[in-house]
Amino acid sequence: MPRTRTRRPRLSTVPPRRHRRLDDLSLGPRPAASVLTLYGGAALPVVTVGGEIDLATAPLLDRHLAAVITPTCPDVVVDLGRVAFMDASGLGVLVRADNRARRYGGRVRLTRIPVKVSRLLRAVGMTGYFPVVPST
Repeated sequence: MPRTRTRRPRLSTVPPRRHRRLDDLSLGPRPAASVLTLYGGAALPVVTVGGEIDLATAPLLDRHLAAVITPTCPDVVVDLGRVAFMDASGLGVLVRADNRARRYGGRVRLTRIPVKVSRLLRAVGMTGYFPVVPST
């Protein structure tokens, strides 16, 4: 029987397609998150949050809430009125902060909850999880 040659596949000489970084795909500058804490006398500290709270900006909020919630001041109000967007990582930060506050005998309370954040809370079944306080 004659020997048949098996052909090896040729390596392509076409250069590989350059993959774009995620930064290149953005539609423009993103609004950054901002966090501001106001202490008002005997009242609870109010942490005002603004911008987008997502995977990239959630650590900023987490560090800030960790610094505010202490054994001597376990209660805090988080004002979400200026939040344009929040995903599950932002919600996770609020839950961790509430767990920390509960260990010290306090709670994280929310105020001025935007519709988009309300939808997120409703979608994950956490509508009544956080106490809601009226805005002043």
